[in-house]
Amino acid sequence: AETASIPLEPYGTFADVPRSDDHWADVELVAARQLMQGYSSVAFGSADPLLRWQGALVLASLFEYPVTPTTTSVFTDVAGLDPVVIGAIEAIRVNGLTSGCNAAPPQFCPTRALTRAETAVMIAGGLGLGPGGLPATYLDTASHWAFGRIQALADRGLVDGCGGTSFCPDAPIDRRTMARFAARALLYRHAIDWRAP
Repeated sequence: AETASIPLEPYGTFADVPRSDDHWADVELVAARQLMQGYSSVAFGSADPLLRWQGALVLASLFEYPVTPTTTSVFTDVAGLDPVVIGAIEAIRVNGLTSGCNAAPPQFCPTRALTRAETAVMIAGGLGLGPGGLPATYLDTASHWAFGRIQALADRGLVDGCGGTSFCPDAPIDRRTMARFAARALLYRHAIDWRAP
């Protein structure tokens, strides 16, 4: 992979993510690239869980899917959401990143927290990665339904665990972790090695 950098200007955007924070560069990158926004000009809400409707916006932007604002969807539980949000949900659906959270009736569960496993599956799908194989990088994923996609990302260094040899696949993904996963996926898409000195 090419070693390069994407400018992080403007930096120091959020008061709750100081430069000393381990996720600072990730948050600044996704904010500069308009993949994620804060709650205000100074608050990012790093530790807050990312909701599924918010994840749809991030992923549609990350993979540059056209988003057409709409009030209609195959999912029965998104009525009343902002038309741009519904458009983003539809964009990730038609591009095969999600089939929702329930089949009958078809639902998206927009206000439920997105899990780390769901995030990994959708990012791997957007990057076009096939499933990874054993051995498992994270011991708590070996028998998980999302193992192949989590491992595909782990094989490429695109995700971090939640501590030690665990990934915590069913735990909600917080905003700072989503920023990290999205930032690394963005750099991967542009063949930039973020691990190079």
